[in-house]
Amino acid sequence: MIALILQGATLDDAVDITIPWTSESVGSILLKAVEVASSGLPDAVTIEQQFGGGWVGEEALGIAVCCARAAPDVSAGLLAAVNHSGDSDSTGSICGQLLGALRGPDEIPPEWLDSLDSRDLVATVAADLAFETASPPADGWGASPEWWRLRYPGW
Repeated sequence: MIALILQGATLDDAVDITIPWTSESVGSILLKAVEVASSGLPDAVTIEQQFGGGWVGEEALGIAVCCARAAPDVSAGLLAAVNHSGDSDSTGSICGQLLGALRGPDEIPPEWLDSLDSRDLVATVAADLAFETASPPADGWGASPEWWRLRYPGW
């Protein structure tokens, strides 16, 4: 879904494109996420009643997609994704990735960035991801330039 969003898809389009490639349980929870989000940003009780605690992948993805889709802004979406009694670090991480791809870094509250550990590293990885998804590989097979292999050796 993130790759689709970075290529210009909306979150709803990315969900629709993704569902046929998932298991029945993942597809079902993605549909539920879109439905629940249509009522607005969910509170902790709604999250837990509709998705569980996010302790398994499908639940975490459902919570993240729901919060990202309903979010009026990055901070509201992330706060909703982490303020429940379940696996909030996972749901917040997934939601943050979706919101980052959808809205970009300029919507992240500056005070959150000021205290970010390894901020330069995070910014570098984000910029590299944006570069990789925006420009097609030179050989059509995904071969990376030498600097890419040096930065991300894959071992």
